[in-house]
Amino acid sequence: MGRPKGSKNKTTEDKPKAVKSVITLSNDDKVLYRQLTDYLQEVYLKTVGYEPPWALFMTQIKDIKNHYDINYDEILQVLKYMIQIDGIDITDRDTLGLVPYYVDKTHKYIENYKSIRKAVKDFVPNEQTIMIKPIKQSQRKHKKNEVFD
Repeated sequence: MGRPKGSKNKTTEDKPKAVKSVITLSNDDKVLYRQLTDYLQEVYLKTVGYEPPWALFMTQIKDIKNHYDINYDEILQVLKYMIQIDGIDITDRDTLGLVPYYVDKTHKYIENYKSIRKAVKDFVPNEQTIMIKPIKQSQRKHKKNEVFD
């Protein structure tokens, strides 16, 4: 039995092509984007031993960046704060949805960190040299018949 009339062999040309989301980045953004993706990969490989859900994360990063006007560097800083300081496990639910809610906390933490570093850097100790002279053996008072419990 042959093909019905008018039907063609399905070739790769007949199949619908997947539409790829093309993001055009400046050179600076490429570096920051790479740092962000490298960090996500590092977290996932160390925590659960496999790659992050890239399709989901790329969509979430794009949405966060556009909707909340946050750049890649800020997203990276927020993720580091969430994971390293606040102990959030992003691998638990495979989501970056909390990033926008941690922006203010992260900025406050960074400001405090910078002010502390500046205070430490600007710290001038009140140096005063104190000489301690050893007591000569002849100046020591010896008590005889001392008993220690």
